[in-house]
Amino acid sequence: MNSPCAPSPAQSRVPGQRVGLLSLGALVLLLAACATLAPGTDPIVVRTEQTLKISSAVYDAGMTWCEGHVSALSPAALKLANDIRVAYPPAYRATDSALQLYKAGKGGDVLGQMAELDRIARELMTLVKLAGGPDLTGGAK
Repeated sequence: MNSPCAPSPAQSRVPGQRVGLLSLGALVLLLAACATLAPGTDPIVVRTEQTLKISSAVYDAGMTWCEGHVSALSPAALKLANDIRVAYPPAYRATDSALQLYKAGKGGDVLGQMAELDRIARELMTLVKLAGGPDLTGGAK
């Protein structure tokens, strides 16, 4: 794939696999419905795991949409899509690593890493929406 929007080879997406936007919307709504935490659960762990799942689905759907709609993207939007493609995998890994350290009681900047991952996912959602693509939030606020 020669598109600047194509997922990087390090991305774990299976070639040809597409995330349906309806299933993405259902995932977002399901996770939003789980806003109440069970007694005894650690809110940092729960929220970080939710962020990892949602951001992964948003990244996959957003990059897939960009790849199929390169002509709809301006040169600046293509550059931003490529910047996101490069920035997302290390941000995801850093967030997951910080979460594992936190769970092991060894600290870890979970909140800082999670905020960066969330920022990248929101930037991609905005890019796709402004380029005329689908609302990757599934209608969730």
